[in-house]
Amino acid sequence: MDGTHGLRAWRWVFIIEGAITVVIAFSALFILPNFPRTTSWLTEEESQLAVYRLQEDIGEDDWKDAQSQTFFHGLKLALMDIKTWVLTILLLAIVSSASVTNFFPTVVKTLGYDNIHTLLLTAPPYVLAVITTYLNAWHADRTGERFLHIVLPLCVGVFAFILAAATHSTAPRYVAMMLMVPGVYTGYVRAAALAFINAISNTSSIYASYMYPQPKGGAQPDLTIPLSVD
Repeated sequence: MDGTHGLRAWRWVFIIEGAITVVIAFSALFILPNFPRTTSWLTEEESQLAVYRLQEDIGEDDWKDAQSQTFFHGLKLALMDIKTWVLTILLLAIVSSASVTNFFPTVVKTLGYDNIHTLLLTAPPYVLAVITTYLNAWHADRTGERFLHIVLPLCVGVFAFILAAATHSTAPRYVAMMLMVPGVYTGYVRAAALAFINAISNTSSIYASYMYPQPKGGAQPDLTIPLSVD
């Protein structure tokens, strides 16, 4: 599609992917439940069980009827909870790794392939990331364990960056790249806390791009160190 309607091929990639995302996003209005009591596809027994689980999970102070609880009440509870600020700091550091999305094709390009093969090679790590993310989340819910399900993927990511920095061979480096991406990606009070945490932590994307300076003289940039810092 390069040149179609005067647009380069890479622009069409963003247009097509963006259009598909927007169309699918509208389905969330009908698929994602807003609250157990207002979800039509749950039976009365399933709705009561879901409400009970929410009440047990979030505590009495945050548990109010959906019609009487306001977002500002939830925001107040979220800002008064020390866990909100701890998670904000943690996520602020983790989200810096979002720059991997922007620079991952450049990292793969260092393997020496042409542009088409480079773009094709960027896909498998994200496919693996989707699979491992769902499996990790499913197993965490199944076992009720959280700590290891968070720490172990991060350890895998650390190992991947060390492997990428320690070798120049194509196969081990691509194996490391396959592990890089998978290794790093309620009531009103939770909604407020999540919104606040995400809003603050995503500001790290502002400075993250400056961690990848372009070497002078047209030299090939070494991105292993900044990715490892992320």
